[in-house]
Amino acid sequence: MKILVWIHAAAHCELCETNLTHDFRIGTPMKWGEVAHILPASPKGPRGNTGHSEEEAQTRTNDSENLMLLCPECHNRIDRDGDNYPKDDLSGLHSSCLTRIRLAASTPREERAIPVIVQGQHHQTLVAIPAQPLLTAMSAEGLTAQGHPITGKR
Repeated sequence: MKILVWIHAAAHCELCETNLTHDFRIGTPMKWGEVAHILPASPKGPRGNTGHSEEEAQTRTNDSENLMLLCPECHNRIDRDGDNYPKDDLSGLHSSCLTRIRLAASTPREERAIPVIVQGQHHQTLVAIPAQPLLTAMSAEGLTAQGHPITGKR
């Protein structure tokens, strides 16, 4: 099940979006993410409550909808401060993250567009829309750039 969690999250922290396959300190590949429970593996864990029985905890331990891929810092934060990271909030973040990844991974044939980068000069300030925010905005609308590389060149 853990490998599916890594695949579904595209090897990125579901909260801070950090790439979890590279050690940036020394510049080498490294698997350093952690699979975290939204509802704990034990009723006494973070976000455990009176309605979260031992039986439910065991049932949801390997449920992919109850598992998130997180960096160690985000994992520690949600477990240390469980009251500020309730189940519904984490479930919503998890669902949104997986939806964004599915959208980014899909290339709809009908929804292709030719992006236009707008640049202009206002007095001494260059006004530009960088390529990455443009691609992100297009992706959020289900659009992909059709046959045109987008560069940040001026």
